[in-house]
Amino acid sequence: MKILPKQELTNLHLVNTLFADLTGSDLYLAKQIKDAIDASLQADSTRTSSKPFFTQAINKLTHHHLYDTPASTGFRFCNAAPNGEALNLLWLRAEMLKQIKQLIRFKEATLIITNLKKAICPKGKRWTKKRQQEYDDTLFYLRTFSCSRIPSNTRLTLLFY
Repeated sequence: MKILPKQELTNLHLVNTLFADLTGSDLYLAKQIKDAIDASLQADSTRTSSKPFFTQAINKLTHHHLYDTPASTGFRFCNAAPNGEALNLLWLRAEMLKQIKQLIRFKEATLIITNLKKAICPKGKRWTKKRQQEYDDTLFYLRTFSCSRIPSNTRLTLLFY
């Protein structure tokens, strides 16, 4: 059995989560969707299957998929470091609240939070125990914050990518 690199496994998990209504727990189907996205990115010679291009492709595909689905499923993105900036927890909280307000009308909702690790540990810096603790504390805070803001009849999935 072939062991997938970390980024491919992360992408596979993302696809499986976003298209859970299609894939159920079938990782083989999720891998086929991920491979189709990778193939379409490789067909365009100006793009590669790197994280930014994969994220853009999955965003377009998910938007198209959710556009035709009933209004019981909600999906939103939240970028923790929009311009590669350091983590600003107050700004992130306000951004999450704005996205959660859009999700409260759905029975099932997914909120993807991107670039959190990049916001805590900028490029060129080392990942230290202090940064790991800050990351863990931030995850706990974001989970607690979102649970306190989402209605009990909505099932929210937080996905940190």
